[in-house]
Amino acid sequence: MREKLSDNSLDNRKKNVTKNASKYSHVNGIESNNFEAYMKDYKRRYRKKNGLFKIDCYCEKRVLDKINHLYGFGEKLQKKKRFKKYFIISISIALIPALGLIYPMLFGVKEWGEGIIKYCVHDSHKPGGTAHANCEKTILYDYKEILQNIGDANYFIFPFIGVIILLLFIYILIKVIKYRRLISGK
Repeated sequence: MREKLSDNSLDNRKKNVTKNASKYSHVNGIESNNFEAYMKDYKRRYRKKNGLFKIDCYCEKRVLDKINHLYGFGEKLQKKKRFKKYFIISISIALIPALGLIYPMLFGVKEWGEGIIKYCVHDSHKPGGTAHANCEKTILYDYKEILQNIGDANYFIFPFIGVIILLLFIYILIKVIKYRRLISGK
C-alpha cells in the first residue's frame, strides 16, 4: 500500500513548493513559493516605480490576481462552468471592434461598393427638386448629414478600439505566460 502513495504527498496541498526548501520547513508548512513571494513583494516594487511603470505594476497585480483567481476557481469547479462565466465575457469584448463593420455592411463604402441598404441622397429627392424617374433606392436625403457623421465617427473610433483591445489581449497573454513561469518556478 505504501508504494502506491505519492512521494510528495506533503506538497500536494501547496501551489508551488521549490525543491530547495528543507524537510523541516515542509513539516512546519513554511516553504518557498515563488508566486506568493512575488505577489507579497508587490508593495515594495510599486513604491519604487514612477510614471507608466507604476501603472504597469498596478495593472500587473490586478491581472495576476485575476489569473490566480481563475486557476483556483478552475480547480474547484468543472471546466464547463468556468468557461460559461468567463468565455462569454471575453468573446463579447473581442467582438466590440466588429461593431465597426455594421455601418459599412449596411450603407456601403465608396471603395467597396454598395451596402445592403441602397440609399439615395441626391438633391432631386428633396421637396421642390425634380425626382429621378428610375431611382429605386431608399430616399434618405433628410438623414444625409447624420449618416455621414456616423460614418466618419465609425472610421475614426472603431480602428482605435480594435487596436486597444488587441493590445489588451496581448498584455494579458504576456501576463499569463509570466504567471505560468512563476508557478513552475522558472
